Amino acid sequence: MKAPSAVIVFIVCLSAATPLLASSVVEDVVGKLTVGYQGWFGAKGDKSPRDAWIHWVDHSDHPYKDHQKFDIWPDVREYTHTYQTGYANLGNGQPATLFSSYDNQTVDTHFKWMHENNIDTAALQRFGSHVRGDPVYTKWLNDIADNVRTGAEAHDRKFYLMWDISGWNNFATELIEDYDNNVKRLVSSKAYAHQNGKPVVCIWGFGFTGNPQDTKGAIALIAQLKQRGLYVAGGVETQWRTDTTAWKDVFTKLDMLQPWAVGRFHGVKGAEDYKKTLEADYNALKQLDIDYQPVLFAGFTWANWQPKAVRNQIPREHGDFMWRQFVNVRELDIPSCYVAMFDEYDEGTAIAKAAENKSMAPTDQWFLTMDADGVAVSADFYLRLAGDGNRMMQKQIPLTQTHPTKHYPRRTPLLASSAVGDVVGKLTVGYQGWFSAKGDNSPHNSWIHWANGSDHPCKDHSKVDVYPDTREYTHTYQTGYANLGNGQPAKLFSSWDKQTVDTHFKWMKEEAATPLLASSAVGDVIGKLTVGYQGWFSAKGDNSPHNSWIHWAQGSDHPCKDHSKVDVYPDTREYTHTYQTGYANLGNGQPAKLFSSWDNQTVDTHFKWMKEVNILNNINTAALQRFASSVKRDPIAQKSLNGVADNVRAAAEAHGPKFYVMWDISGWTNFATELIEDYDTNVKRLTTSKAYAHQNGKPVVCIWGLGVSGRPNNTAGAIALIAHLKKEGLYVAGGVAKQWRTDTTAWKDVYTKLDLLQPWTVGSFGNVKGAEDYKTTLEADLTLLKQHNIDYQPVLFAGFTWANWQPKAVRNQIPRVHGDFMWRQFVNVRELDIPSCYVAMFDEYDEGTAIAKAAENKSMIPTDQWFLTMDADGVAVSADFYLRLAGDGNRMMQKQIPLTQTHPTKHYP
Repeated sequence: MKAPSAVIVFIVCLSAATPLLASSVVEDVVGKLTVGYQGWFGAKGDKSPRDAWIHWVDHSDHPYKDHQKFDIWPDVREYTHTYQTGYANLGNGQPATLFSSYDNQTVDTHFKWMHENNIDTAALQRFGSHVRGDPVYTKWLNDIADNVRTGAEAHDRKFYLMWDISGWNNFATELIEDYDNNVKRLVSSKAYAHQNGKPVVCIWGFGFTGNPQDTKGAIALIAQLKQRGLYVAGGVETQWRTDTTAWKDVFTKLDMLQPWAVGRFHGVKGAEDYKKTLEADYNALKQLDIDYQPVLFAGFTWANWQPKAVRNQIPREHGDFMWRQFVNVRELDIPSCYVAMFDEYDEGTAIAKAAENKSMAPTDQWFLTMDADGVAVSADFYLRLAGDGNRMMQKQIPLTQTHPTKHYPRRTPLLASSAVGDVVGKLTVGYQGWFSAKGDNSPHNSWIHWANGSDHPCKDHSKVDVYPDTREYTHTYQTGYANLGNGQPAKLFSSWDKQTVDTHFKWMKEEAATPLLASSAVGDVIGKLTVGYQGWFSAKGDNSPHNSWIHWAQGSDHPCKDHSKVDVYPDTREYTHTYQTGYANLGNGQPAKLFSSWDNQTVDTHFKWMKEVNILNNINTAALQRFASSVKRDPIAQKSLNGVADNVRAAAEAHGPKFYVMWDISGWTNFATELIEDYDTNVKRLTTSKAYAHQNGKPVVCIWGLGVSGRPNNTAGAIALIAHLKKEGLYVAGGVAKQWRTDTTAWKDVYTKLDLLQPWTVGSFGNVKGAEDYKTTLEADLTLLKQHNIDYQPVLFAGFTWANWQPKAVRNQIPRVHGDFMWRQFVNVRELDIPSCYVAMFDEYDEGTAIAKAAENKSMIPTDQWFLTMDADGVAVSADFYLRLAGDGNRMMQKQIPLTQTHPTKHYP
């Protein structure tokens, strides 16, 4: 219209009874959510007075490739009338058709969506500049207004008229005529919005550059509308409060102000910062006894209409951007807001149903789809998000910093005549139980339901198409088939054997009921997935104590060609602060920049990813690595570590995952004494955080490197250290050598003092078969630790490469095999019923174990330096694939999804 994710959510609790603050009482506008409704789309063949493609196309008589005026393709599956365009078919093979607002079923569908999603009121836009001299245009506007009236009445929504004065030089006189001749008839509708007992109208465009500047006429117009008993709102310029022109006198004559905000900020941080403007606006208007309705928007893009514009100019950030705006409204206790717009597909602000992905858009033209920001959401996601925002504004749900809206909607509630019992509200499976076999001692004593045209099952004489997995049956019977592909004899079961049926019913029950085996109860570590979090990156210019490139470069003071210490290049698209490297541009032409862990937004983004994945999949806890060997002697190192730790604390509290501190004793000769000092001076303060991980009711700490080759060998000091930490009331875990179980040195006595062991496995095996074979080591570890009543947390990893850091090393030394390698490790954990695991690491781009978002392909890495990309093993996967894979693995470990030998994670979400 007008140009420019068992999650703990941080909740600010305010009583549901706290009164909304407003100059007016709650009615159809104040205390409600209004959406702008354009209703301006037409199509050739829609039988309208104009009978033409309107607002879909620019400089052509129909929409087709490179000739369109809109950036978002609508989801048209629910319309009964749509019209063929000139585009190629959609990605799913369906014809590319579009709707017309002239069809009453289109508008009825839109108001049905409003009703379903808790949207209260619609402001019907009316561009009246041509009404006086163009009867065809007038009839078209009036007919669409009638559709809106009918749709609102049918679905119990409210609506009102909003004139847009853009290009309307004579608005001051002609708008009154339009009201009297065309609009007044609408206010008699039971669905027409009222505020303070008066019908509502709005005039948009007051004070805008380029719009008519008739301030005297505007004041007279407002007076005339008020004389007609109307409540008059105004869509005004963003800077209305500081306007020193004659418009300032116009603004004070209005009953309500809607300052325009679309395009005035971008990014969640920009939305958060805009809160100051809202607060100042609200305070000023309360003093003037004028109602306030801030404008919110989902995102912005108009590249198809304005070819020089950037595509996806203001990203939606899968709802986070608009939700932050709702948070502003709720935190300021503003009782009303206006979402721009419901159906503006033109400039990409529409919250109405839209194409979820490329399968729902034409194949020959770019359109923004709802998965554009890396997270798949449903076509109606922004409708539901707006509804949840409205509920939060109205204090029907608590204020939350992150939106509660599911990326895909929940299932419709079960409807039944009876109460929940053993059938209603439950899943029933059909059970045949009709198989028997020769030799099973059944009354038939013959092959039943297995064979066809023969007295036994054999080649070309089978009656079944799916061969059962018979490994768990104690009684099976030899068939006439050749051996199985694995060399085992081809046998089948009989339903006559009670062990067969018992096995089947065990399968029905076991996934939900099999208990997790552990020495400790489920806490923030046991029963959960922990990821190792390095947080060790910094950059020149990041204002950190080091203020230099750390962990990104080697042999140079900055990362550049042949001077890299990392093998995996991160996906940096979501960071607000990045720093220029010396590499050539990325393959997509963007500058090659990297992040710093010193920036709190970096760490916040990482924990948001854990939270996002947590909504869908489950990443629970982060172990913050702490290399403290120089802390006592180096105040800069101490300040740097503590600053990143504070970032982690804040991010964990904001987004829900737990965290704990893990000291790495590599190179730390005096760890046994200095670690205690570091705990008392720097770490203990963190354990008071609500996000700090506890196990068995105790704060968790971990010491990594005990018994690991090349690390300090002070076993007596280690035992004393563990004892001291336990006296502090801590739960003490240890990262130990993978050979801990067969260790005959004094370290064997150290291991038994720990509450939990994490034997290090990174690099211990190199392919899927090796991962499968390593299961025997896990099983032996688990068995022995259960005997000692010590918890066990095996270490899993996605792959390994450090060729940039160690030039003689092989590139992609342990391939990820597009997720199969790590999934096999999760399978081991689940098959052994181990209730906890540790993924190494979240953000170790150095040795290529990172599961955090990374470059998908060569377009996302510098052109002059080799880095491992996520498609290296021949299958393209998304930047967040390994985050989602880890989440799915956690769900399998926790028995929220079944054990599967192949991962269920989509290569792209």
